[in-house]
Amino acid sequence: MATSEPTEDKSASNLDNEMVRWTRAVAIFTGCLVIASVISDWFIYQQWSVANQTQADNREQLRALVSQIPGNEIIIKEKDGTPTSYVFVNKFQNHGGTRTSRFIAWASIRFFQGGIPNSNDFSKPYNKVPLQNSVISPNSSSELAGIAVKQEDVIRALNKEGEIIMWGHAEYADIFHPEITHHINFCTLLNPTNATTDNTIVLQPSPYSSECNNSD
Repeated sequence: MATSEPTEDKSASNLDNEMVRWTRAVAIFTGCLVIASVISDWFIYQQWSVANQTQADNREQLRALVSQIPGNEIIIKEKDGTPTSYVFVNKFQNHGGTRTSRFIAWASIRFFQGGIPNSNDFSKPYNKVPLQNSVISPNSSSELAGIAVKQEDVIRALNKEGEIIMWGHAEYADIFHPEITHHINFCTLLNPTNATTDNTIVLQPSPYSSECNNSD
């Protein structure tokens, strides 16, 4: 019986050593898996970040971007050619590759005797205007209903008895961020001149003030 104890102790010791080696191998393998997982997750995150940034850049390039562009001036005349009024049609251009989610705009025009008063509120139309929500297609324009000033007011402005001003407001949103509203404000002096060969009065536009000519 005394001779069997060392053998049993040696067998137990070998088993313990095998367990230690096995545990160490499992720990190393698990550590490698963790490291591989971390590296894989980092690469996945980098790919996601690049893809997300690319998508954001594409949206930025494609989103609706609206600005005011030169409109049309129409002179309404009698049968004998005598002008009766001047009609202005304001236009807005969507330079983006996608439509707007909404677009609302109005414009006013008025002759002010003696000059434009400082108290005039350019954030509101002169007359009540029915507003309608519309959409501007990509790379397309939208026209507002024409607004007119009478011939007699044009002559009075030509004689320096007062000034004619046109102002308005537009707002829109793109389809990617419909909750964000962009604004366009404009105010334009219309200066009469009869420098044409047939002495027809022409209203030449010029910016009135930076305070009412802005956009975001």
